[in-house]
Amino acid sequence: MKNNHISKLAFAVALSLGAAVIAPANAAEKFGVIQGTVSIENSEAGLAGANITILNKSNGFTKSLTADENGEFRLSQLPVGVYTITITQNGYEKFVNDNVVVTIGKTSKVEVPMYSGDIEKISVTGSRVTMIDTTTSTSSLNITAVELDLLPVNRDITSIALLAEGTVKGDVGFGNLASFGGSSVAENAYFVNGLNVTDFRKGLGGVTVPHTAYAAHEVKSGGYGAQFGKSTGGVLSSVTQSGSNEFKFGANLRYTPDSERHDDLLYPSTIYSAASKDKDGNQKILNNEGDNRTYTGFNHSRTVNAEIWASGPIIEDTLFFYALYNHRDRENRYADRFRTNPYLKSALQRAADDSKYADELYADRNYNKNDDPHYFLSLDWFINADHSIKLWRMDTRSDNQIRIERDFYNLETVGNEAVGTPFKSEEVGYAYNQDGGYAWAANYDGHLTEDLTISVMYGEVLFNNRSYSENDETCPYVYSWTTGRSEGCQINSYRYDYYDKRKQYQLNGEWYINSDHLLRFGYDVEDNNSFDTRSFSGGVFYGFHTIAGGVKLRNGYTPAENMDVVQRRYRNRGGNYGVKSSSWYLDHQWQATDNIMVSLGLRNETFENENPNGDVFLKADNQWSPRIGVAWDINGDGESKAWFNMGRYFLPVASNTNVRLAGGELWTTEYFTYTGREAGTNAPILGEKLGDTYYYDDGEVPDKKEVVDQSIDPMYQDEIIIGYQQMLNEDWSASIKLTHRRLQSVVDDVGINYVLDDMGWVEPTEEIFVLTNPGSTMHIDYDTDGDGTRESVVIPGNVFGFEDPKRHYNSVALTLKRGFNDDWMGTFSYVWSQSYGNAEGAVKTDNVQADPGLTRDWDSLAIMDGANGYLPNDRRHVFKAYGAYQITDNLTVGLNATIQSGIPRNKFGRSYFPDPDGYHGGPTYWNFEEFNPRGSVGRTPWTRVFDLSLNYKLDVYGHDLNLKWKVYNVLNSDTTTRYVEFAEKGSGDTGGFVNELYGEVQNRLAARSMRFELDFKF
Repeated sequence: MKNNHISKLAFAVALSLGAAVIAPANAAEKFGVIQGTVSIENSEAGLAGANITILNKSNGFTKSLTADENGEFRLSQLPVGVYTITITQNGYEKFVNDNVVVTIGKTSKVEVPMYSGDIEKISVTGSRVTMIDTTTSTSSLNITAVELDLLPVNRDITSIALLAEGTVKGDVGFGNLASFGGSSVAENAYFVNGLNVTDFRKGLGGVTVPHTAYAAHEVKSGGYGAQFGKSTGGVLSSVTQSGSNEFKFGANLRYTPDSERHDDLLYPSTIYSAASKDKDGNQKILNNEGDNRTYTGFNHSRTVNAEIWASGPIIEDTLFFYALYNHRDRENRYADRFRTNPYLKSALQRAADDSKYADELYADRNYNKNDDPHYFLSLDWFINADHSIKLWRMDTRSDNQIRIERDFYNLETVGNEAVGTPFKSEEVGYAYNQDGGYAWAANYDGHLTEDLTISVMYGEVLFNNRSYSENDETCPYVYSWTTGRSEGCQINSYRYDYYDKRKQYQLNGEWYINSDHLLRFGYDVEDNNSFDTRSFSGGVFYGFHTIAGGVKLRNGYTPAENMDVVQRRYRNRGGNYGVKSSSWYLDHQWQATDNIMVSLGLRNETFENENPNGDVFLKADNQWSPRIGVAWDINGDGESKAWFNMGRYFLPVASNTNVRLAGGELWTTEYFTYTGREAGTNAPILGEKLGDTYYYDDGEVPDKKEVVDQSIDPMYQDEIIIGYQQMLNEDWSASIKLTHRRLQSVVDDVGINYVLDDMGWVEPTEEIFVLTNPGSTMHIDYDTDGDGTRESVVIPGNVFGFEDPKRHYNSVALTLKRGFNDDWMGTFSYVWSQSYGNAEGAVKTDNVQADPGLTRDWDSLAIMDGANGYLPNDRRHVFKAYGAYQITDNLTVGLNATIQSGIPRNKFGRSYFPDPDGYHGGPTYWNFEEFNPRGSVGRTPWTRVFDLSLNYKLDVYGHDLNLKWKVYNVLNSDTTTRYVEFAEKGSGDTGGFVNELYGEVQNRLAARSMRFELDFKF
């Protein structure tokens, strides 16, 4: 029978799997290393020729080697796990250590004194974890599935990343991803078993493995070596579970009931409640004076997640499997709030006087369901002690079904109040979203000699995304800027279908020259393709708005007086776009003195972006990335360390840029009067056309010299880190770390129309945007005299009038760590930081624009006037604490807490007061005549989030049953995380409307929720 009690020693060893032990291990960051010195008792002399054998206690993998002339040895490419190391030599006692822990990307160091004699000596270690890594300058967090099970951490990669110091959660509009060191959330790199699974279209996360299949994670927040590139944020590297010599089976059930709710949000009188029915189906009467709110009582969410897994040997000591089936049943419902005319009295009057405005109020209720299973399978074949092959595959593709019901309201005046009374409901239809993806890889790992190892990998990753509905073919997208809501029968704004596929080839090697020199090297090739097709629902968009007299429309038409118009847009694109990249690196680990380790790395990257015809429109090569790190074991006893790290990091151009800039998109705008609405679709009955058709894009694949600066440099960032760490006693260590990051180059599109007249050139009839490094001199082809022939021209960077791109990040991090001893462990950190400039990075939080390479930044001087200030991910103070306390051998309580200051607030406009007729797109820092530079209107409140967990283990007929209860946001804090920041609203053609919602709550902390978990292993 199995013992259901967890010994303190076993518990500590389990936690030690997540500790950072010593130096970075290898390029793929999927293995670990055992390194050590065998010495003669009471002497510093090494014992040459000692025989070392290591045994993986899980799968029986065995490897032997001989200590060199200095008594030193090193074993690399070791799977994560616990090993037994045995050392023998004639005339000396036998040494056995059966708790050598190997974790992802780290080196476990073993110092062994050998004693004369023939008696076997067994030394069991692992009850105390080495807390200071005295040979590396990388900033990283290592954590395993064992440790995560004891903490109230959500089952996603981002929640794990947010445990690391220097990380903050980004905007909800980008999926609450992690921002590292002031970077945008789209600048991180994600790896699984060494395979790059990052979203290369927009950089927003990556394909994820079913969570139970993860074995360990490493979060690199700075100072990482030349092995890693394609990131100016952080690196999240994970390894998956493998089989062992013992057959194991398990079943997991995770149930997340409907969460608690915050109080309803009250809004101004122009906003009406989200739902006509509460969760029990009762009708609600909506009143603009006292009952205008988001009615949270309707919202509902429930998740049931069940897993069955099995692992074990196919051939003992040789071939192993791990397989997991993940059944998912998720459902939620929510309601949209709705609006009427910004000027309520006017809306009431028009509803009474004009039948076309009658019954114009409605709210949608959405019911979402997803029950597609996920899968994971891994095979490990240890051919012999020197060669192994690993195959793995995962599939997380899902179909989401959304049923939409619509409630209609009569709007009437009761005294001084406007009352919306529901009078009918109808089913609108169904929308469908497909997302997720799959990944698989084959790895060969070999020890060619005792000193030379290689790793070869081929893998594929697919990201899938499709959105469609029953109404896509027949219902055009109809919207009113006057009422601020959709008014047609469409379900989706756009119908789209796209996927991104990566093929990756990778070679990594390691040459252990001697005890003072280790050389790592690698070469990587990626062949990526993005397929994309997108159009409006019904193939066309109609937008209604009122144009003020004397205001020039985008096509140049200027009405003499106020008039109601409709804008008709066509926007279609499609094609397949390639992104090719390659890189190589060298990394020299040099033990300069007994106490100083120097890391000298060099990385070179090349990438090519192609248009749908397969032609290269952007190539960047010879991106040299030097990396230098120094770690000083100050007293030579492993009790204190000072370190320094300096490096350069490049970010490739996302394939989103291919699709949007080089894809031959057809995007036109026309303006009409209208005489009424079509029955059923609510589309306009068009009248007179106002002016000419305006072309954003004409549908032709552009010449690269027209749209890409021929002297463009890639986006890159420089980083410097200085730190000091000190052991306070056997259990506690303290550290201080200073970080400075500076973005040196930005890649984005720049609108050039407004400077062409200053250059004395003929202005085009359409808008021209050029991909460049904003602020730098631009080299393009342009028809300067209108004769139909383009000339090579140079546009100085200073003619655009805006400041050069800037993103500076400074931080001071204080960390206190306690290793597991006397029943508990914990990590506590405080980070003071500032992130300021005028460039957030690859995405733009201000208007929630996930559009790498083509954000609104730099499109016009109007947008950049006032853009310099504290950036969206700037949080001055962040306190974090997480840990676990073992109350009894069976019961453990966990805590994860974050207290942080707020982010900067803004007051955006749509128009630009210095040139009111020239720009109306937003976001600008001018609200009518009021100028509010970035971050000048205060900050959001401090947030305080406390999560708790209880973990109770039982023995059930000789098998392990683990019961868990996790509570998130225990205090049910509803602090505002973002306010509505647009003080002016408009159509993009005109501003001039006051946004009554400015300053209202847009996002809050998620309400308290809990999850019940049951894990059964046998």
